Amino acid sequence: MTRKLPLFTALMGGAFAVSVTAAPLYAQRQTPAQPLQTKNQSQNKNNQSKAQRIGDLKTVIANDDKVIQLLQSEEPPAKTKNQRNSLIDSMTKSRNATMRYVNDLQGQDPETGIEKENKSERKAAKNVQPAQDRYTALVQARQLVEQNYNALSQEPRGNNHHDNALKFLQQARTPLGQEVDAYAAAHPEVNVAQAQQAAQTGQAQQAAAPLPAQGQTAQANTNALKSPQRIQELSDVIPHFEHSIDMMNAQPQDAAKARDKSITALVQARDAVRHVLAQAQGMTAGDFEKQLQQDHARDAQKQNVNNQTGYAALQRVQQYMHNDRIVIARQADDPEHLREQALQAIDQANAAVQQQMDEYNRAHPNEKH
Repeated sequence: MTRKLPLFTALMGGAFAVSVTAAPLYAQRQTPAQPLQTKNQSQNKNNQSKAQRIGDLKTVIANDDKVIQLLQSEEPPAKTKNQRNSLIDSMTKSRNATMRYVNDLQGQDPETGIEKENKSERKAAKNVQPAQDRYTALVQARQLVEQNYNALSQEPRGNNHHDNALKFLQQARTPLGQEVDAYAAAHPEVNVAQAQQAAQTGQAQQAAAPLPAQGQTAQANTNALKSPQRIQELSDVIPHFEHSIDMMNAQPQDAAKARDKSITALVQARDAVRHVLAQAQGMTAGDFEKQLQQDHARDAQKQNVNNQTGYAALQRVQQYMHNDRIVIARQADDPEHLREQALQAIDQANAAVQQQMDEYNRAHPNEKH
């Protein structure tokens, strides 16, 4: 009888019992999910052409459709079906609100196409086939939700349909992430890295390639971890955290010390990303420690360059993290699981900033954002 290893041991030792296929999971509906390109958050959506914005939002709608399909097919245990149905309901409401927002931007009746889309969804739900691997379906759904949240977060606030789309997406985003993590913890035999790769392949709807020999795979993984592209992407993330830390330092102190908690969480997240970057650069432990000391000395100087303040600063910080989490999540997994540690640190920082935003709203009940 095969003995199940603890999750950490299984990940470190490579003892996986589940083979995750990279084949496309669904073929019923013809709406393709299209991965969104990550944009630098400093880009102002208002300066983009309306046609480009509408194109991005239609991609969000297509991705929402795909998430709904994935959730319909993943066949959870009976005790969690109500939660799955709630996720589908939130995703459907977010999809419909995004459609209304696009209709608004195009000068059309907001309800144009909504009922037709709902009927199509109900019909597809009756014919959906079970996912070949439930965990892969959940991982792919979470990745698409993160992409959509990033895109909607960059849109100007103030339109009710847009605000509803973001609100309902958030209602699905948090429990979906928790379900993915809970599944992995309860099933230590799952191959997390393979599931993520399979999910990304499913998004792009690419055919599965023949598996290389074991030695070739190890070499390919090593090359991926130290690739110039990976180093550049990780390097680009660091300034976002530095600017976020600076903006937090410029914020006034609050009674609940929420600002200090956010700064601590952001520093820990930046340090975790720095560790991933040091690994990619082949940095020694001593040099990495020196780099951290330089980073912390920089933070202590409390830079005041191009700092936003108030609630706008909190929004900017949170949007940085939404973008950067996507960048980190798409990196190759590593033997030390530094990438996963960085993702957890970013999630903790995001939660701290969200708490600070909630405190700010309670202290400024009449302020509109």
